Amino acid sequence: TVSIFANKINGNVTVRVIACHEFVTLYYVYQNEPESNESTTLELQRHFGEAINIEADFVGAGKTLPKDDYEHYDLVWDYGLEDGAVLETMPKQNVWIIGTYVPKTYEITVDYKYENGDKAADSVTKEVSYNSEYHITSPIIEGFSPDKTTVSGLATKNETFEVIYSSTEGQL
Repeated sequence: TVSIFANKINGNVTVRVIACHEFVTLYYVYQNEPESNESTTLELQRHFGEAINIEADFVGAGKTLPKDDYEHYDLVWDYGLEDGAVLETMPKQNVWIIGTYVPKTYEITVDYKYENGDKAADSVTKEVSYNSEYHITSPIIEGFSPDKTTVSGLATKNETFEVIYSSTEGQL
């Protein structure tokens, strides 16, 4: 209740009321585990302007945060914003925050050297997602032959390979 005494008013009065009693819904939808098609939804009622904090929201609801310590996957939360920003407070509409497990990326590096250990060519480094194939073709160096024409495999960790170039001089 707001009281305004008539003898205190001098001219026009505009009263603007903003209702804050309405709830909007915050939905956390998250993948149960990597490579799973199953998901779980945590639904919370929030007021406009109320803070969004994943950890606090789960603890406050008596829920355990989704596991995020898988060896080859990271749990990534998508707030649905174009620029990838994170919502910090509730807007005036329902919000869906989606958690999915994405494969970690690994660096595959190939160093190119001559038999004497000197650098034969610039190293090549590729970022490759977990469990994805990679194929890195060795450069052609006139007068030399690589011991591996292609380095390939399945990315499961950061790895460095060495390709050694031998002279083809005097070979048929």
